[in-house]
Amino acid sequence: MTAATGPGATGALAAALADVVGAGPVSGLRRLSGGASRQTWAFDAGARPLILQQERPGGVRRAGMATEAALLGAAAAEGVPVPAVVASDGSAAGAAALGPSWLVVERVPGET
Repeated sequence: MTAATGPGATGALAAALADVVGAGPVSGLRRLSGGASRQTWAFDAGARPLILQQERPGGVRRAGMATEAALLGAAAAEGVPVPAVVASDGSAAGAAALGPSWLVVERVPGET
């Protein structure tokens, strides 16, 4: 599922995310506005607030979000305040359900 659209898609996305994050049931799934090249979703897995980003269908595929996940990890290791990476398209879980390029990170307060 590269994009959650149409009847039942939100439920399917929630089920896929529950398998990927494994931190309790997914609730509060809502699509956020903005983002020209990605779809962004906020949700909770158990009590953990998270964000999912997916490449838009038909969009230009870049190096993949596994690369972005690695960069976020490197930045965190150097003390840069970044959201923690929970899962990315570099992991096998959820690849078929979430599409070829996706990233789940902790949700932090503030504006983008």
